[in-house]
Formats: sequence, structure tokens, C-alpha cells
Amino acid sequence: MHTSQKLPHLSYLKAKSFDEYQRLRSVSRELYILMQDIEQAILYNHQDQDHVELNGYCHVCDSFSHFKIDCSRGRNVNDLKIPNWREGLACVKCRLNNRKRGSLHIFFRECSPSQESKIYLTEQKSPLYKHVAQKFPLTCGSEYLGEKIAYGTMTKDGIRNESLTGLSFENNKFDYILSFDVLEHIPNYIQAFKECLRVLKPKGKLVFSVPFNINSPSNIIRAKVDHEGNIIHLKPAQYHGDPMSKDGVLCFQDFGWQMLDEIREVGFSCVEAIIYRSRFYGYLGNSHTVFVAQK
Repeated sequence: MHTSQKLPHLSYLKAKSFDEYQRLRSVSRELYILMQDIEQAILYNHQDQDHVELNGYCHVCDSFSHFKIDCSRGRNVNDLKIPNWREGLACVKCRLNNRKRGSLHIFFRECSPSQESKIYLTEQKSPLYKHVAQKFPLTCGSEYLGEKIAYGTMTKDGIRNESLTGLSFENNKFDYILSFDVLEHIPNYIQAFKECLRVLKPKGKLVFSVPFNINSPSNIIRAKVDHEGNIIHLKPAQYHGDPMSKDGVLCFQDFGWQMLDEIREVGFSCVEAIIYRSRFYGYLGNSHTVFVAQK
């Protein structure tokens, strides 16, 4: 710990279903409104600036730091530019944004991994992977390279090729699987959950994030693949950033609470949505959610 001060506890809600979330939300409504007021105050104080640095504590760096806010392309709401909180607030030290820092914070809190933990991370060409691999030596990462090389093999640069719907690993291999904003790009995401279950050790945990509509009981399917391999768009095409391609990667679905039922149906013994927010740790914005599913 780089500071001798006692750090604030990260408070969050845990919910296993949409109904449970609604009950918890009603109880914590005053805190929710308070956080909204804090965020609006920050934006009002810097309303003439497109780029702002906010002080706070980075749990990943384990030190005080600053987080970058980009309002230049923010949404105009009541004469305020609302930034993309989820993908912004990158720490100036580790370069991880709000979503990635928060996801790792939840992973450390909920799983307490050790140096002996076997971890599979569904990314490899990222600062997040480098941080996890440096901290936990038994970490394995991968990228999806398609059929350029055989699954389970590596490029000359050491990048491992894996498909989350057909992993090359043996059964019961990993203590933890970490997957952050990947599953929305897989049309057969149910098969991906099955593969994660297969390669996790008994009591192992899948910790992941996805674009999640916290107010929707159901998933929204944006696109699908037909029997001939053609992509059928059901909603306007939406592409997300991809470290392996400048063209981005298509989003096939936006998840709702239906996803938790599907995970249980696959065979996971327990799955919870963890909803968090914190001014101190720089987790600003609505309904940041990480999911933890135990085998």
C-alpha cells in the first residue's frame, strides 16, 4: 500500500435478478441522487473546458492519481456536456479507464486472487492484460485472430489465438476467467458461457463486464448470423473499438437481466450483478456493473 491512510470502503449493490435490483435501488435512492449531484457539480465547475483531470485514488495503481475526463464529444443535457463516463476517466498512470479499473477492483475484492491463481484473460494486447500478468504470473491471455492460425497457438509476437466458443484448454484448468466487454461481440454467447464453465475449476469464478441495460429485464439482439454465415442486422449496426482491427468489431447484443438466468441455465451455481459507483475511486456515471458467476 503506497499510503498509510485507511482507504474508504467501496460500497456496491449485489443483485441476482431484476426484481431484487429494483428493491435495492429503492432503498439506496438517496445515495444515487447524491452521486448525481456530485457529478453535475464537477461538470458545472469545468463547463468551459473540454478536457479535465479529476483527482482520486486508483485502486489498480494503489496510489493517488488523476483521471482524464473528455467532454469534447459529450452529450448535451441541460446545457451541460455529459462525457462517456464508462469509457473515460483513464488514470494518467496505468492508463486504464473507468470500466477497466472498476472491473479489476471488483475482481480483487470478490475473488482475492493469489500468486498461485491460474487466471485466463480474454485479451492480450492491452494495458489491462499487462497489469494482471505482472501481478499474477500464472496469467494466460489471448486474442481472437480467427482462422489465421490454429486455435491454441501463438503468433511470432507471442499472441495466443483463442475462440471463446471453442477454447483449446482442458477441463477444470483455471481459478478465474476475466472477460471485459467481449461477450457482446459473440453471436453464440451461450456457447461462450458453456466453455467458460468447462475450463473453470470447481468453485472457480467468471468475472466479466458487458454493455448492460440495467433497466431491461430482457436482452436486446442487435444482429445475428444465419445458417449460411451471413450477418442479419436487426438494429442499426454498432461497432466497438478493437485492438486487433482499425475497423472495430460488431456488437451483436445488448444484455439485460435475462442474461443472468441464461448463465444459471448453463450450469453456473451462482451469478450476481455488482453495481458500483465512487467519487473517491473515480467510478463516476450511472449503473457501472460487473458480473461474477461461480461454477
